[in-house]
Amino acid sequence: MKTLKVFFLLVMISGLAACRLEVKTDIDTKAVNKELQSRKIRRISDTEISQEAYKRGTQIGAFYKASLDKQESICSLGVLPTLPDSLKQFVLRSQVICETPADSTTVEFQLYEAYRYALEQGGSIKENLQEKSETEYLYSLPFTYQEGEVSRLALLNIALNKKQIVLGLY
Repeated sequence: MKTLKVFFLLVMISGLAACRLEVKTDIDTKAVNKELQSRKIRRISDTEISQEAYKRGTQIGAFYKASLDKQESICSLGVLPTLPDSLKQFVLRSQVICETPADSTTVEFQLYEAYRYALEQGGSIKENLQEKSETEYLYSLPFTYQEGEVSRLALLNIALNKKQIVLGLY
């Protein structure tokens, strides 16, 4: 039995040797090195990510604001216009707030109230970027619009996808 195993093992080894297994030895080292260089891990700071998010938020906000300026009734607009493909990937959701409901507890409605209060007190209103969670930034763009003789506040909130912002930096 033992000799049978040894015989079988010798047959297998000689069969493998007869197949002449070849390994390609000429590797394009320049191409491999170039590929490795392109895959280097790049450290991106939180500041760089925030700056990129602010830049993207500003671009998206400007696009929406230009579309909203053409509308007669900003607050009755049900759906915001479709973004170009180059910007669409960064947006998780977007909305325009024109008034605060009684049971509003979300950050977006709290921001609206803060902007409304600032206007009532004679303060200035500027766009804002906040890190809402580990995966999301919230870009807020307040603006006023005319409704008849009355000037009203509207707040455009854009939730930005942090992962896509980071990927956009590469």
